Amino acid sequence: MSAPSIRNILQYEAAVQTAWRAILENAGVPVGSVFLEFVTQTSVTPRVEINLTNVVPTLHRGQFLPGMFTFDAWHGQLVTRVVTRRSVNGAAHDDLLGIARAEALYFKNRFTVTLLPWHCMTQIEEASTHRMIDPERDEDITELTHKIVLSVRAGAWPPGE
Repeated sequence: MSAPSIRNILQYEAAVQTAWRAILENAGVPVGSVFLEFVTQTSVTPRVEINLTNVVPTLHRGQFLPGMFTFDAWHGQLVTRVVTRRSVNGAAHDDLLGIARAEALYFKNRFTVTLLPWHCMTQIEEASTHRMIDPERDEDITELTHKIVLSVRAGAWPPGE
C-alpha cells in the first residue's frame, strides 16, 4: 500500500511511537496511561512514556521517483519510560517493564502492516536500562532503551509525487 505522500513516510517518529503505544496497550498496559514523548507535568501513574530518539539514516537509499533517490532506512533508539508511584502502584513497575521487553522480543509479529503501514521494523535490540527515583514525587522511573532499525516498506512510496 502506498502512502498518501512522501511527507507521511518521513513522519516515521510519529508512526513508530503510535504503533508502539498500540502494541503496549494491546499487551496489557492500561489504555490512557501511555504517552508519546516524555511528559513533565503529569501525576498519572502508572504511566509509560515513549520516545524515538537519535534517529539517523543507515545510508541505504531507495528510489522514490525515477532517477530520484533518498534515504529509506534509519536506526535510532526507542525509549520506553515506566513511571510508578512507590506508595500507590509501585508493584506495577516491573510488570510494565516486562510487557515492554516481551513485546520487543516478538517485534516482527507486533509491528504489523496494520499498525505501521508504510514502514517496516527490521530490528529491535535491548540496549540499556536506567533506573531512577524521584523522592519528591514518590516515583520510581526506569528508562528502557532499544536500538531499532526501520525502513520504508516495499510499495509504500507514493506514485508520481
